[in-house]
Amino acid sequence: MKDAFYFPHFCNARHDRKIMRLRKELGIEGYGIFFMLLEILRDQIDFKYPLTDIDLLATEFGTSEQKVRTVICNYHLFEVDDVEQFFSPKLIVYLQPYLRMKEQRRLAGIKSGEARREKQESFNGCSADDQRYLNENEQNKVNETNETNENKNNKTNENDNDNDNEVSYHDSHNDTYHDSSNIDVKPKKEKNNKKESKKEKSFDELINEYTENDFLKEAILNYIKMRIAKKARPTNNALELIFKDLDEYSRYDDDIKIKILERSIKNNWTGVFEIKENGQAQNNFTPRPEKKSFLSMLQEVYDENLEEEEKIKNEKV
Repeated sequence: MKDAFYFPHFCNARHDRKIMRLRKELGIEGYGIFFMLLEILRDQIDFKYPLTDIDLLATEFGTSEQKVRTVICNYHLFEVDDVEQFFSPKLIVYLQPYLRMKEQRRLAGIKSGEARREKQESFNGCSADDQRYLNENEQNKVNETNETNENKNNKTNENDNDNDNEVSYHDSHNDTYHDSSNIDVKPKKEKNNKKESKKEKSFDELINEYTENDFLKEAILNYIKMRIAKKARPTNNALELIFKDLDEYSRYDDDIKIKILERSIKNNWTGVFEIKENGQAQNNFTPRPEKKSFLSMLQEVYDENLEEEEKIKNEKV
């Protein structure tokens, strides 16, 4: 299944006092009923299940309705709302990091799809020069593949010729020197003074080496298209210098780089310039917060709930 309907199962769950009471009175069967109930709740859209259908669950679990009702009502593991639906508050709390992450990925997918669609639309509506530039990049990739195969074949042929053209020396029987007439000299290879022209990288290759940010890539491509439209197509060296300027002006912040490029496109500038605020250069760089793993987020939620339970316990005492 694409959606695995995940929910966390902590390895020390059996040591919870409520669970220990459940296991003491109903044994391993009660423990199994509890986690099967959690699976049923996770499968629901609102993580709730009606008490009126407990008999159906008992049939599915292969146990009695009384035992299922006892697990739900007697150990404070579940709560019942005003419409007679039971739910697990802890399950809902522990699922929040997972649900937030899932929603962020969904929104990122939508945004990425829109960016690809806009890129395709801009390609369909771009000028003849832009289309020729994009077609040249594709042709360059094909030429590079053919050139690689040709070089491999040439090396193979050179090795065969070297084996056939070995130098052999014949000693004279009566003389103490080697007669030059009896020497088969290996023919010298003609040196190819023509230097192989170094294949320049395409814009796409330079951009992919510079960044992995799809939005920044798109901004750079739009900037190049603007330069081409102005008949000021940048060279590879010029583009690399522009990348260095972007790093310097933005302090390696991709969002600022995109703003710099968008401003150059908007004003039809061939160069990129530092964004200034109140007459002073913008030198503030706030590092991005470190991303937390999903398990660490779950552990934080679990620790917070334990602390809250301890506070409640101390207040009652």
